[in-house]
Amino acid sequence: MSQIIKNCKISKEKFTITSDDIIFYKNINVLFGDDEKNGLPTLCPNERMRRRLAWRNERNLFNRDCSVSGKKIVSMYSSDVKFPVYDNDYWWGDEWDAKDFFIKPNLTESFFYQFEKLLNIVPRMARIQQGTCENSRFTNCASYNKNCYLLFTANFNEDCSYGNNIFNSQNSIDNLRMIKSELCYECVDVEECYNSLFLNNSKRCTDSYFLKNCISCSNCFGSANLRNKEYYFLNKKYSKEEYLKKLKSVEIEKYSKTKDLRKFFKKHFLQYPVKSAEVLKNENSSGNYLYNSKNSFECWDALNLEDCKYSGDGEFIKSSYDVNYYGCSETNELLYECEGVGHGVYNMKFSKLCWGGCKNLEYCIECFKSEDCFGCIGLKNAQYCIFNTQYSKEQYFELREKMREHMQKTGEWGEFFPIKLSPFGYNQTVAQEYFPLTKEVALEMKYNWGVDDNSAKYTGINYVISDDIKDVDVDICTKILECEVTKKLYKITSQELQFYKKMNIPIPRKCPDQRHKERMALRNPRKLFERNCDNCNVEISTTYAPERLEKVYCEKCYVDSVD
Repeated sequence: MSQIIKNCKISKEKFTITSDDIIFYKNINVLFGDDEKNGLPTLCPNERMRRRLAWRNERNLFNRDCSVSGKKIVSMYSSDVKFPVYDNDYWWGDEWDAKDFFIKPNLTESFFYQFEKLLNIVPRMARIQQGTCENSRFTNCASYNKNCYLLFTANFNEDCSYGNNIFNSQNSIDNLRMIKSELCYECVDVEECYNSLFLNNSKRCTDSYFLKNCISCSNCFGSANLRNKEYYFLNKKYSKEEYLKKLKSVEIEKYSKTKDLRKFFKKHFLQYPVKSAEVLKNENSSGNYLYNSKNSFECWDALNLEDCKYSGDGEFIKSSYDVNYYGCSETNELLYECEGVGHGVYNMKFSKLCWGGCKNLEYCIECFKSEDCFGCIGLKNAQYCIFNTQYSKEQYFELREKMREHMQKTGEWGEFFPIKLSPFGYNQTVAQEYFPLTKEVALEMKYNWGVDDNSAKYTGINYVISDDIKDVDVDICTKILECEVTKKLYKITSQELQFYKKMNIPIPRKCPDQRHKERMALRNPRKLFERNCDNCNVEISTTYAPERLEKVYCEKCYVDSVD
Protein backbone atom coordinates (compact mmCIF):
# COMPACT_ATOMS: atom_id res chain seq x y z
CA MET A 1 0.00 0.00 0.00
CA SER A 2 1.36 3.46 -0.89
CA GLN A 3 1.19 6.39 1.49
CA ILE A 4 -2.18 7.66 2.66
CA ILE A 5 -3.16 11.29 3.19
CA LYS A 6 -5.73 11.77 5.94
CA ASN A 7 -7.49 14.71 7.56
CA CYS A 8 -7.26 14.86 11.35
CA LYS A 9 -10.77 14.53 12.72
CA ILE A 10 -10.08 17.21 15.34
CA SER A 11 -7.70 19.78 13.82
CA LYS A 12 -8.67 19.00 10.21
CA GLU A 13 -4.94 19.19 9.44
CA LYS A 14 -3.66 16.89 6.71
CA PHE A 15 -1.20 14.24 7.79
CA THR A 16 0.58 11.43 6.00
CA ILE A 17 0.71 7.74 6.79
CA THR A 18 3.67 6.28 4.92
CA SER A 19 4.18 2.74 3.69
CA ASP A 20 6.71 2.25 6.50
CA ASP A 21 4.08 3.38 9.01
CA ILE A 22 1.65 0.80 7.66
CA ILE A 23 4.28 -1.92 8.07
CA PHE A 24 4.67 -0.86 11.71
CA TYR A 25 0.91 -0.95 12.31
CA LYS A 26 0.81 -4.43 10.82
CA ASN A 27 3.70 -5.61 12.98
CA ILE A 28 1.98 -4.56 16.18
CA ASN A 29 -1.33 -6.06 15.10
CA VAL A 30 -3.32 -2.85 15.19
CA LEU A 31 -4.81 -3.12 11.70
CA PHE A 32 -8.08 -4.97 11.71
CA GLY A 33 -9.82 -7.24 9.23
CA ASP A 34 -9.44 -7.41 5.46
CA ASP A 35 -9.43 -3.63 5.01
CA GLU A 36 -5.90 -2.49 5.86
CA LYS A 37 -7.18 0.97 6.72
CA ASN A 38 -9.09 -0.23 9.77
CA GLY A 39 -7.09 0.73 12.86
CA LEU A 40 -5.05 3.50 11.23
CA PRO A 41 -4.78 6.78 13.17
CA THR A 42 -7.64 9.22 12.80
CA LEU A 43 -5.74 12.06 14.50
CA CYS A 44 -2.60 13.87 13.35
CA PRO A 45 0.57 13.30 15.43
CA ASN A 46 0.12 16.51 17.45
CA GLU A 47 -3.47 15.71 18.39
CA ARG A 48 -2.44 12.19 19.36
CA MET A 49 0.25 13.64 21.62
CA ARG A 50 -2.23 16.14 23.07
CA ARG A 51 -4.59 13.29 23.92
CA ARG A 52 -1.89 11.30 25.73
CA LEU A 53 -0.52 14.30 27.62
CA ALA A 54 -4.04 15.28 28.74
CA TRP A 55 -3.86 12.20 30.97
CA ARG A 56 -0.63 13.33 32.66
CA ASN A 57 -0.87 15.66 35.64
CA GLU A 58 2.60 16.35 36.99
CA ARG A 59 2.48 19.66 38.80
CA ASN A 60 -0.93 19.97 40.48
CA LEU A 61 -1.05 18.45 43.95
CA PHE A 62 -3.97 18.39 46.39
CA ASN A 63 -4.42 17.77 50.08
CA ARG A 64 -7.06 15.10 50.60
CA ASP A 65 -7.88 12.01 52.67
CA CYS A 66 -6.68 8.51 51.89
CA SER A 67 -9.81 6.57 50.91
CA VAL A 68 -8.93 3.57 53.07
CA SER A 69 -7.27 5.00 56.19
CA GLY A 70 -8.72 8.50 56.24
CA LYS A 71 -5.32 10.04 56.95
CA LYS A 72 -4.28 13.26 55.24
CA ILE A 73 -2.23 12.69 52.10
CA VAL A 74 -0.82 14.66 49.17
CA SER A 75 -2.22 13.49 45.85
CA MET A 76 -2.33 14.39 42.18
CA TYR A 77 -6.06 13.65 42.41
CA SER A 78 -8.42 16.13 43.98
CA SER A 79 -11.12 15.02 46.42
CA ASP A 80 -13.66 15.44 43.59
CA VAL A 81 -12.66 12.31 41.65
CA LYS A 82 -15.10 9.41 41.85
CA PHE A 83 -12.60 6.60 42.40
CA PRO A 84 -10.81 5.81 45.69
CA VAL A 85 -7.29 7.19 46.17
CA TYR A 86 -4.85 5.32 48.40
CA ASP A 87 -1.71 6.48 50.12
CA ASN A 88 1.23 5.18 48.06
CA ASP A 89 2.55 2.82 50.72
CA TYR A 90 -0.85 1.19 51.07
CA TRP A 91 -1.46 1.10 47.31
CA TRP A 92 1.79 -0.77 46.70
CA GLY A 93 1.16 -3.12 49.65
CA ASP A 94 -0.46 -6.55 49.72
CA GLU A 95 -3.51 -5.65 51.81
CA TRP A 96 -5.77 -5.12 48.81
CA ASP A 97 -6.24 -6.63 45.33
CA ALA A 98 -7.40 -4.67 42.28
CA LYS A 99 -9.21 -7.79 41.07
CA ASP A 100 -11.78 -7.12 43.78
CA PHE A 101 -12.80 -4.07 41.73
CA PHE A 102 -14.05 -5.37 38.40
CA ILE A 103 -16.84 -5.28 35.86
CA LYS A 104 -18.08 -7.94 33.46
CA PRO A 105 -17.57 -7.16 29.75
CA ASN A 106 -20.73 -6.35 27.79
CA LEU A 107 -20.53 -6.57 24.01
CA THR A 108 -23.66 -4.47 23.61
CA GLU A 109 -22.06 -1.39 25.22
CA SER A 110 -19.16 0.69 23.92
CA PHE A 111 -15.74 -0.14 25.32
CA PHE A 112 -14.98 3.33 26.66
CA TYR A 113 -18.39 3.54 28.32
CA GLN A 114 -17.57 0.34 30.20
CA PHE A 115 -14.00 1.42 30.89
CA GLU A 116 -15.27 4.62 32.49
CA LYS A 117 -17.24 2.48 34.94
CA LEU A 118 -14.05 0.66 35.86
CA LEU A 119 -12.16 3.95 36.14
CA ASN A 120 -14.65 5.12 38.74
CA ILE A 121 -14.25 2.16 41.10
CA VAL A 122 -10.61 1.00 41.04
CA PRO A 123 -8.36 2.62 43.69
CA ARG A 124 -5.46 4.70 42.37
CA MET A 125 -2.10 5.56 43.89
CA ALA A 126 -1.92 9.09 45.28
CA ARG A 127 1.18 10.10 43.36
CA ILE A 128 3.32 8.51 40.67
CA GLN A 129 6.28 7.29 42.62
CA GLN A 130 8.44 4.23 42.96
CA GLY A 131 11.35 3.49 45.22
CA THR A 132 12.44 5.37 48.32
CA CYS A 133 11.70 9.08 48.72
CA GLU A 134 12.83 10.87 51.88
CA ASN A 135 11.14 14.05 53.02
CA SER A 136 9.77 14.65 49.52
CA ARG A 137 5.98 14.34 49.87
CA PHE A 138 5.26 17.28 47.60
CA THR A 139 6.70 15.68 44.47
CA ASN A 140 5.10 13.72 41.65
CA CYS A 141 6.30 11.49 38.83
CA ALA A 142 9.42 11.46 40.97
CA SER A 143 11.44 8.77 42.73
CA TYR A 144 14.57 8.36 44.83
CA ASN A 145 14.60 12.00 45.95
CA LYS A 146 15.66 13.47 49.30
CA ASN A 147 14.56 16.78 50.80
CA CYS A 148 12.85 17.88 47.59
CA TYR A 149 9.80 20.10 47.25
CA LEU A 150 7.50 20.68 44.27
CA LEU A 151 9.76 18.69 41.99
CA PHE A 152 8.17 16.85 39.07
CA THR A 153 9.38 14.19 36.64
CA ALA A 154 12.56 14.00 38.66
CA ASN A 155 14.73 11.21 40.02
CA PHE A 156 17.81 10.87 42.24
CA ASN A 157 17.93 14.48 43.48
CA GLU A 158 18.66 16.05 46.84
CA ASP A 159 17.68 19.46 48.24
CA CYS A 160 16.01 20.62 45.04
CA SER A 161 12.75 22.58 44.64
CA TYR A 162 10.45 23.96 41.96
CA GLY A 163 11.73 22.00 38.98
CA ASN A 164 10.65 19.77 36.13
CA ASN A 165 12.69 17.02 34.50
CA ILE A 166 15.50 17.23 37.05
CA PHE A 167 17.86 14.27 37.39
CA ASN A 168 20.86 13.47 39.60
CA SER A 169 21.15 17.05 40.87
CA GLN A 170 21.63 18.79 44.21
CA ASN A 171 20.88 22.09 45.94
CA SER A 172 19.09 23.78 43.05
CA ILE A 173 15.87 25.75 42.64
CA ASP A 174 13.66 26.78 39.71
CA ASN A 175 15.11 24.76 36.84
CA LEU A 176 13.76 22.96 33.79
CA ARG A 177 15.42 19.93 32.21
CA MET A 178 18.60 19.71 34.24
CA ILE A 179 21.00 16.78 34.63
CA LYS A 180 23.88 16.23 37.07
CA SER A 181 24.08 19.82 38.26
CA GLU A 182 24.46 21.61 41.57
CA LEU A 183 23.75 25.08 42.93
CA CYS A 184 21.85 26.15 39.84
CA TYR A 185 19.00 28.65 39.60
CA GLU A 186 16.61 29.45 36.74
CA CYS A 187 18.42 27.25 34.24
CA VAL A 188 16.85 25.54 31.22
CA ASP A 189 18.36 22.57 29.37
CA VAL A 190 21.63 22.30 31.27
CA GLU A 191 23.92 19.41 32.09
CA GLU A 192 26.81 19.13 34.54
CA CYS A 193 26.67 22.78 35.56
CA TYR A 194 27.68 24.23 38.92
CA ASN A 195 26.99 27.42 40.84
CA SER A 196 25.33 29.16 37.92
CA LEU A 197 22.25 31.30 37.25
CA PHE A 198 20.06 31.87 34.21
CA LEU A 199 21.77 29.43 31.86
CA ASN A 200 20.08 28.22 28.71
CA ASN A 201 21.11 25.17 26.72
CA SER A 202 24.57 24.90 28.25
CA LYS A 203 26.84 22.13 29.50
CA ARG A 204 29.70 21.86 31.97
CA CYS A 205 29.60 25.53 32.93
CA THR A 206 30.53 26.82 36.37
CA ASP A 207 30.30 30.12 38.27
CA SER A 208 28.48 31.76 35.38
CA TYR A 209 25.44 33.95 34.70
CA PHE A 210 23.14 34.50 31.73
CA LEU A 211 24.75 32.13 29.24
CA LYS A 212 23.20 30.66 26.12
CA ASN A 213 24.54 27.74 24.10
CA CYS A 214 27.83 27.58 26.00
CA ILE A 215 29.99 24.55 26.78
CA SER A 216 32.78 24.11 29.33
CA CYS A 217 32.93 27.74 30.42
CA SER A 218 33.64 29.21 33.83
CA ASN A 219 33.31 32.70 35.25
CA CYS A 220 31.42 34.02 32.23
CA PHE A 221 28.56 36.50 32.09
CA GLY A 222 25.99 37.43 29.45
CA SER A 223 27.58 35.45 26.63
CA ALA A 224 26.52 33.05 23.88
CA ASN A 225 28.12 30.32 21.79
CA LEU A 226 31.32 30.08 23.83
CA ARG A 227 33.48 26.99 24.15
CA ASN A 228 36.10 26.44 26.86
CA LYS A 229 36.25 30.10 27.90
CA GLU A 230 36.91 31.88 31.19
CA TYR A 231 36.34 35.46 32.34
CA TYR A 232 34.16 36.53 29.42
CA PHE A 233 31.70 39.38 29.86
CA LEU A 234 29.23 39.99 27.00
CA ASN A 235 31.34 37.71 24.79
CA LYS A 236 34.51 39.71 25.41
CA LYS A 237 37.60 38.44 27.20
CA TYR A 238 38.78 40.20 30.38
CA SER A 239 41.39 39.62 33.03
CA LYS A 240 40.18 38.01 36.24
CA GLU A 241 40.32 41.31 38.09
CA GLU A 242 38.48 43.20 35.34
CA TYR A 243 35.83 40.51 35.09
CA LEU A 244 35.12 40.42 38.82
CA LYS A 245 34.88 44.20 38.91
CA LYS A 246 32.35 44.22 36.06
CA LEU A 247 30.41 41.37 37.64
CA LYS A 248 30.15 43.24 40.94
CA SER A 249 28.76 46.28 39.13
CA VAL A 250 25.85 44.20 37.81
CA GLU A 251 24.38 43.86 41.32
CA ILE A 252 22.83 40.46 40.72
CA GLU A 253 21.60 40.47 44.32
CA LYS A 254 18.94 43.09 43.50
CA TYR A 255 15.61 42.08 42.02
CA SER A 256 15.27 45.29 40.00
CA LYS A 257 18.62 44.58 38.31
CA THR A 258 18.00 40.91 37.49
CA LYS A 259 14.55 41.76 36.15
CA ASP A 260 16.07 44.26 33.73
CA LEU A 261 18.86 41.86 32.80
CA ARG A 262 16.41 39.12 31.84
CA LYS A 263 14.60 41.52 29.53
CA PHE A 264 17.89 42.77 28.09
CA PHE A 265 19.30 39.36 27.26
CA LYS A 266 16.10 38.20 25.60
CA LYS A 267 16.83 40.74 22.86
CA HIS A 268 20.61 40.80 23.15
CA PHE A 269 21.03 37.11 22.32
CA LEU A 270 19.17 37.52 19.00
CA GLN A 271 22.42 38.76 17.42
CA TYR A 272 24.04 35.34 17.92
CA PRO A 273 23.16 32.42 15.63
CA VAL A 274 21.42 29.33 16.94
CA LYS A 275 21.75 25.76 15.72
CA SER A 276 18.81 24.42 13.71
CA ALA A 277 18.34 21.52 16.13
CA GLU A 278 19.84 20.18 19.33
CA VAL A 279 20.82 16.73 18.12
CA LEU A 280 23.94 14.62 18.58
CA LYS A 281 25.14 11.19 17.45
CA ASN A 282 21.98 10.40 15.53
CA GLU A 283 21.57 8.46 12.33
CA ASN A 284 18.71 9.17 9.92
CA SER A 285 16.61 10.90 12.58
CA SER A 286 14.77 14.17 13.22
CA GLY A 287 13.42 16.14 16.14
CA ASN A 288 14.97 18.24 18.90
CA TYR A 289 17.06 17.38 21.95
CA LEU A 290 17.47 13.93 20.42
CA TYR A 291 20.63 11.95 21.08
CA ASN A 292 22.21 8.58 20.21
CA SER A 293 19.23 7.56 18.10
CA LYS A 294 18.71 5.78 14.82
CA ASN A 295 15.86 5.87 12.29
CA SER A 296 13.68 7.93 14.61
CA PHE A 297 11.58 10.82 13.36
CA GLU A 298 9.82 13.76 15.01
CA CYS A 299 11.08 12.70 18.42
CA TRP A 300 11.68 15.08 21.30
CA ASP A 301 13.77 15.19 24.46
CA ALA A 302 14.86 11.60 24.08
CA LEU A 303 17.92 9.41 23.73
CA ASN A 304 18.79 5.90 22.65
CA LEU A 305 15.79 5.45 20.38
CA GLU A 306 15.69 3.13 17.39
CA ASP A 307 13.00 2.93 14.71
CA CYS A 308 10.66 5.26 16.59
CA LYS A 309 8.31 8.03 15.54
CA TYR A 310 6.27 10.83 17.15
CA SER A 311 7.67 10.08 20.60
CA GLY A 312 9.44 11.92 23.38
CA ASP A 313 10.55 12.22 26.98
CA GLY A 314 12.11 8.79 27.11
CA GLU A 315 15.08 6.55 26.47
CA PHE A 316 15.93 3.02 25.37
CA ILE A 317 12.87 2.51 23.20
CA LYS A 318 12.78 0.47 20.00
CA SER A 319 10.28 -0.01 17.18
CA SER A 320 7.61 2.20 18.75
CA TYR A 321 5.29 5.05 17.74
CA ASP A 322 3.49 7.69 19.77
CA VAL A 323 5.08 7.12 23.17
CA ASN A 324 5.67 9.77 25.83
CA TYR A 325 7.46 9.04 29.12
CA TYR A 326 9.67 7.11 29.71
CA GLY A 327 11.40 3.84 28.67
CA CYS A 328 14.42 3.73 31.04
CA SER A 329 17.50 1.47 31.11
CA GLU A 330 16.14 -1.87 29.88
CA THR A 331 15.02 -2.04 26.27
CA ASN A 332 11.34 -1.29 25.69
CA GLU A 333 9.94 -2.47 22.38
CA LEU A 334 6.83 -2.53 20.19
CA LEU A 335 4.90 0.22 21.97
CA TYR A 336 2.11 2.27 20.43
CA GLU A 337 0.04 5.14 21.85
CA CYS A 338 1.39 4.87 25.39
CA GLU A 339 2.23 7.29 28.18
CA GLY A 340 4.44 6.67 31.21
CA VAL A 341 5.48 3.10 30.41
CA GLY A 342 8.90 1.52 30.84
CA HIS A 343 11.41 -0.73 32.56
CA GLY A 344 11.44 -3.56 30.06
CA VAL A 345 7.89 -3.45 28.65
CA TYR A 346 7.06 -5.21 25.39
CA ASN A 347 4.20 -5.19 22.89
CA MET A 348 1.98 -2.65 24.62
CA LYS A 349 -0.77 -0.53 23.07
CA PHE A 350 -3.06 2.27 24.28
CA SER A 351 -1.83 2.12 27.88
CA LYS A 352 -0.42 4.40 30.56
CA LEU A 353 1.69 4.00 33.69
CA CYS A 354 2.53 0.34 33.22
CA TRP A 355 6.03 -0.67 34.29
CA GLY A 356 8.33 -3.51 35.11
CA GLY A 357 8.40 -6.18 32.41
CA CYS A 358 4.76 -5.88 31.34
CA LYS A 359 3.96 -7.64 28.07
CA ASN A 360 1.01 -7.77 25.70
CA LEU A 361 -1.12 -5.16 27.46
CA GLU A 362 -3.85 -3.20 25.71
CA TYR A 363 -5.93 -0.36 27.21
CA CYS A 364 -4.43 -0.73 30.67
CA ILE A 365 -3.64 1.83 33.38
CA GLU A 366 -1.32 1.42 36.39
CA CYS A 367 -0.58 -2.26 35.83
CA PHE A 368 2.76 -3.72 36.89
CA LYS A 369 4.64 -6.94 36.14
CA SER A 370 1.59 -8.17 34.26
CA GLU A 371 1.02 -9.90 30.92
CA ASP A 372 -1.86 -10.46 28.51
CA CYS A 373 -4.38 -8.06 30.04
CA PHE A 374 -7.01 -5.95 28.30
CA GLY A 375 -8.83 -2.93 29.73
CA CYS A 376 -7.45 -3.33 33.25
CA ILE A 377 -6.49 -0.93 36.03
CA GLY A 378 -4.23 -1.34 39.07
CA LEU A 379 -3.18 -4.96 38.59
CA LYS A 380 0.10 -6.40 39.86
CA ASN A 381 1.57 -9.72 38.72
CA ALA A 382 -1.59 -10.53 36.79
CA GLN A 383 -2.32 -12.38 33.57
CA TYR A 384 -5.38 -13.11 31.41
CA CYS A 385 -7.61 -10.39 32.82
CA ILE A 386 -10.23 -8.22 31.11
CA PHE A 387 -11.79 -5.33 33.06
CA ASN A 388 -9.95 -6.77 36.12
CA THR A 389 -11.87 -10.03 35.78
CA GLN A 390 -9.78 -13.21 35.76
CA TYR A 391 -10.13 -15.70 32.89
CA SER A 392 -8.42 -18.87 31.78
CA LYS A 393 -5.92 -18.54 28.93
CA GLU A 394 -8.39 -19.88 26.37
CA GLN A 395 -11.27 -17.73 27.65
CA TYR A 396 -9.07 -14.64 27.65
CA PHE A 397 -7.93 -14.81 24.04
CA GLU A 398 -11.41 -15.69 22.80
CA LEU A 399 -13.05 -12.80 24.65
CA ARG A 400 -10.24 -10.38 23.78
CA GLU A 401 -10.81 -10.97 20.07
CA LYS A 402 -14.53 -10.37 20.51
CA MET A 403 -13.75 -7.14 22.39
CA ARG A 404 -11.44 -5.99 19.60
CA GLU A 405 -14.06 -6.77 16.96
CA HIS A 406 -16.68 -4.92 18.96
CA MET A 407 -14.41 -1.88 19.31
CA GLN A 408 -13.69 -1.92 15.60
CA LYS A 409 -17.45 -1.78 14.88
CA THR A 410 -17.97 1.10 17.34
CA GLY A 411 -14.99 3.02 15.95
CA GLU A 412 -13.07 2.84 19.24
CA TRP A 413 -10.34 0.40 18.25
CA GLY A 414 -6.95 1.98 17.60
CA GLU A 415 -7.64 5.08 19.71
CA PHE A 416 -6.04 6.09 23.02
CA PHE A 417 -8.34 6.91 25.95
CA PRO A 418 -10.52 9.95 25.14
CA ILE A 419 -9.52 13.21 26.84
CA LYS A 420 -13.02 13.57 28.30
CA LEU A 421 -12.37 10.48 30.47
CA SER A 422 -9.20 11.94 31.98
CA PRO A 423 -9.53 12.46 35.75
CA PHE A 424 -7.69 15.77 35.42
CA GLY A 425 -8.73 19.16 34.18
CA TYR A 426 -7.09 19.89 30.85
CA ASN A 427 -5.43 22.94 32.42
CA GLN A 428 -3.85 20.69 35.07
CA THR A 429 -2.02 18.49 32.59
CA VAL A 430 1.13 18.58 30.50
CA ALA A 431 -1.09 18.98 27.44
CA GLN A 432 -1.78 22.56 28.50
CA GLU A 433 1.95 23.27 28.43
CA TYR A 434 2.49 22.08 24.86
CA PHE A 435 -0.98 22.66 23.40
CA PRO A 436 -2.56 25.48 25.46
CA LEU A 437 -6.30 26.08 25.34
CA THR A 438 -8.55 28.65 26.93
CA LYS A 439 -11.16 27.43 29.37
CA GLU A 440 -13.92 28.28 26.88
CA VAL A 441 -12.37 26.25 24.06
CA ALA A 442 -11.59 23.29 26.34
CA LEU A 443 -15.15 23.13 27.64
CA GLU A 444 -16.52 23.45 24.12
CA MET A 445 -14.46 20.38 23.21
CA LYS A 446 -15.95 18.53 26.23
CA TYR A 447 -12.67 18.46 28.12
CA ASN A 448 -12.61 18.81 31.89
CA TRP A 449 -11.31 22.03 33.41
CA GLY A 450 -9.85 22.02 36.90
CA VAL A 451 -10.62 24.55 39.60
CA ASP A 452 -7.51 26.42 40.65
CA ASP A 453 -6.88 25.57 44.32
CA ASN A 454 -4.62 28.60 44.62
CA SER A 455 -7.15 31.13 43.38
CA ALA A 456 -8.09 32.54 46.80
CA LYS A 457 -7.40 36.24 47.23
CA TYR A 458 -5.34 37.42 50.17
CA THR A 459 -7.04 40.19 52.12
CA GLY A 460 -4.25 40.89 54.58
CA ILE A 461 -1.45 43.45 54.48
CA ASN A 462 0.57 43.45 51.26
CA TYR A 463 4.09 42.40 52.20
CA VAL A 464 6.78 44.51 50.52
CA ILE A 465 9.81 42.42 49.57
CA SER A 466 13.18 44.12 49.85
CA ASP A 467 14.94 44.65 46.53
CA ASP A 468 18.30 43.44 47.83
CA ILE A 469 18.55 39.90 49.22
CA LYS A 470 20.79 41.08 52.07
CA ASP A 471 17.88 43.18 53.38
CA VAL A 472 15.43 40.25 53.44
CA ASP A 473 14.68 39.02 56.94
CA VAL A 474 13.75 35.48 57.96
CA ASP A 475 10.22 36.65 58.77
CA ILE A 476 9.42 36.54 55.04
CA CYS A 477 8.90 32.78 55.53
CA THR A 478 5.81 33.57 57.61
CA LYS A 479 4.28 35.90 55.03
CA ILE A 480 1.83 35.31 52.18
CA LEU A 481 3.07 36.77 48.90
CA GLU A 482 1.11 37.64 45.77
CA CYS A 483 2.41 36.87 42.27
CA GLU A 484 2.99 40.10 40.37
CA VAL A 485 1.64 38.50 37.18
CA THR A 486 -1.18 36.11 38.08
CA LYS A 487 -2.03 37.40 41.59
CA LYS A 488 -1.80 33.82 42.84
CA LEU A 489 -0.62 33.41 46.40
CA TYR A 490 2.68 31.76 47.27
CA LYS A 491 5.18 31.48 50.12
CA ILE A 492 8.91 31.35 50.58
CA THR A 493 10.16 28.33 52.52
CA SER A 494 13.09 28.47 54.90
CA GLN A 495 15.00 26.11 52.56
CA GLU A 496 14.45 28.58 49.71
CA LEU A 497 15.56 31.58 51.74
CA GLN A 498 18.77 29.84 52.72
CA PHE A 499 19.43 29.08 49.06
CA TYR A 500 18.80 32.67 47.94
CA LYS A 501 21.05 34.00 50.68
CA LYS A 502 23.81 31.55 49.83
CA MET A 503 23.59 32.30 46.09
CA ASN A 504 23.18 36.05 46.72
CA ILE A 505 20.10 36.30 44.50
CA PRO A 506 16.82 38.16 45.10
CA ILE A 507 13.47 36.75 46.19
CA PRO A 508 11.21 35.88 43.22
CA ARG A 509 8.15 38.05 42.74
CA LYS A 510 6.24 35.45 40.76
CA CYS A 511 4.53 32.27 41.94
CA PRO A 512 6.05 28.86 41.08
CA ASP A 513 3.49 28.18 38.33
CA GLN A 514 4.27 31.43 36.55
CA ARG A 515 8.01 30.86 36.87
CA HIS A 516 7.59 27.41 35.33
CA LYS A 517 5.45 28.83 32.53
CA GLU A 518 8.13 31.37 31.66
CA ARG A 519 10.83 28.70 31.63
CA MET A 520 8.71 26.58 29.31
CA ALA A 521 8.41 29.59 26.98
CA LEU A 522 12.19 29.53 26.52
CA ARG A 523 11.91 26.17 24.74
CA ASN A 524 10.76 25.71 21.16
CA PRO A 525 7.50 23.97 20.22
CA ARG A 526 7.45 20.32 19.29
CA LYS A 527 6.99 21.04 15.64
CA LEU A 528 9.37 20.97 12.67
CA PHE A 529 9.48 23.71 10.06
CA GLU A 530 11.25 23.73 6.74
CA ARG A 531 13.38 26.82 6.12
CA ASN A 532 16.83 27.80 4.89
CA CYS A 533 20.04 28.30 6.81
CA ASP A 534 20.49 32.03 7.39
CA ASN A 535 24.15 31.73 6.46
CA CYS A 536 24.58 29.30 3.55
CA ASN A 537 20.92 29.02 2.48
CA VAL A 538 20.86 25.21 2.55
CA GLU A 539 17.47 23.69 3.41
CA ILE A 540 17.09 22.74 7.06
CA SER A 541 14.46 21.19 9.28
CA THR A 542 14.12 23.06 12.56
CA THR A 543 11.83 23.92 15.45
CA TYR A 544 12.39 27.62 14.70
CA ALA A 545 9.46 28.86 12.63
CA PRO A 546 10.43 30.92 9.53
CA GLU A 547 9.01 34.10 11.07
CA ARG A 548 11.19 33.82 14.20
CA LEU A 549 13.78 36.58 14.68
CA GLU A 550 16.72 34.28 15.51
CA LYS A 551 19.49 33.69 12.99
CA VAL A 552 19.15 29.95 12.43
CA TYR A 553 22.17 28.09 11.05
CA CYS A 554 22.62 24.56 9.78
CA GLU A 555 24.89 22.47 11.95
CA LYS A 556 28.01 23.07 9.84
CA CYS A 557 27.60 26.84 9.76
CA TYR A 558 26.80 26.93 13.46
CA VAL A 559 29.91 24.94 14.41
CA ASP A 560 32.03 27.28 12.27
CA SER A 561 30.53 30.31 14.02
CA VAL A 562 31.08 29.42 17.67
CA ASP A 563 33.97 30.95 19.57
